[in-house]
Amino acid sequence: MAADLEQVNSFMMQVLMPTLGSANAPYFKGKQVSDFVDSLEVHADQAGIDHTQLPSHLLCYTHCMVRCIIECSPIWQGNDWVAARTYLLGLYSSNDETEVLSAEYLRLWTEKHGKYGRITFLQEVNRYFREYTQVSGNLMALNRLLQTDANLYFYRGIPEALRKKIWKKISAAN
Repeated sequence: MAADLEQVNSFMMQVLMPTLGSANAPYFKGKQVSDFVDSLEVHADQAGIDHTQLPSHLLCYTHCMVRCIIECSPIWQGNDWVAARTYLLGLYSSNDETEVLSAEYLRLWTEKHGKYGRITFLQEVNRYFREYTQVSGNLMALNRLLQTDANLYFYRGIPEALRKKIWKKISAAN
């Protein structure tokens, strides 16, 4: 009886690598390369596949345009996953870098939004805030934009009619 319990406790369910095109299969189109290789490693671990076998699996999980670029490398016939991973990251990691726009671009964007944008519902307020956050990006984090300037740009991006209503409610002290 104790031997049976020991066997049950040591039972490990092993899953296969996901079928290409299935909902949970990793798939690489040229962006988010780190997420792709990390996902491939997780799936391999779950399937009990040693990472040395991953170079031969990788090509079938890539878009045909990516495959055309990378398949000529002999690295995929080998079993050095670290080298294969480094090779792929070297080719594609720059696609994942966040673009840092300039303060001038932010100024022009908020000017245009202030002139042509529309905010009449809460959803539009939220959309404006999301868009502003995306455009302002990393400028403040990289110390390329002061908080007071960011606040002013944000205010100037509010459509003019609404901005006038807001201005009337701001006390003279502010």
